[in-house]
Amino acid sequence: MGKVKDPQTGRASDAPFTGHLDLQRVGTLGHSMGGGGVMQQVSDKRHDDWPAGVKVKAAVGLAPTATWENEPVTKVPLAVLWGTCDQVNTGEYVKWNRKDNKAPLHGITLTGGNHNYFNTQWSPGSGQVAGANDAIPGESSGRCVSQDGTDQQHQGLDEVTQRRIATSYTVAFFRRYLMGDMSTQPLLTGREKPADVPDVVKVEYVKPH
Repeated sequence: MGKVKDPQTGRASDAPFTGHLDLQRVGTLGHSMGGGGVMQQVSDKRHDDWPAGVKVKAAVGLAPTATWENEPVTKVPLAVLWGTCDQVNTGEYVKWNRKDNKAPLHGITLTGGNHNYFNTQWSPGSGQVAGANDAIPGESSGRCVSQDGTDQQHQGLDEVTQRRIATSYTVAFFRRYLMGDMSTQPLLTGREKPADVPDVVKVEYVKPH
């Protein structure tokens, strides 16, 4: 208690969450190593490690690392977002789990997206040390080299656009699987596109077996 600050006054707040949080419908999200941690947390063999009374009902990995020997994630609705110019990670989790998934699986690929732009602190606009566009530069300005095995020249996304796309799909995903809002399903299956963003997203939807 007392460690949460009121955003308006800056003063410590008791933040009484009792009765306001449904720990039976928890959603988790992480980027890079944090995304890998999310994948590990919801992997099939780690459900018994969840705190008593907590159930994770949906998970999103933003360019998640794959450093935990491909622990299967088949029982929790899962979305993986990554960019084609991300030279750190790929959407391998979808490929690894697509044959055995017992819960919906969504692979969301951003053409021209890179690793750092999902994160406001790692992007150049933050002014932070080492904040950068970490994609491999293409042959012309604004282009980047795809890391999907084709070495194509893709038009790189800017920071704002990449995060706007990520936000659209993340909010839609959690609304669908934590709140039961079926109106977001067309976006999550690729039948609809988010408004006010370029048509650079490929969605792979794998139904539960």
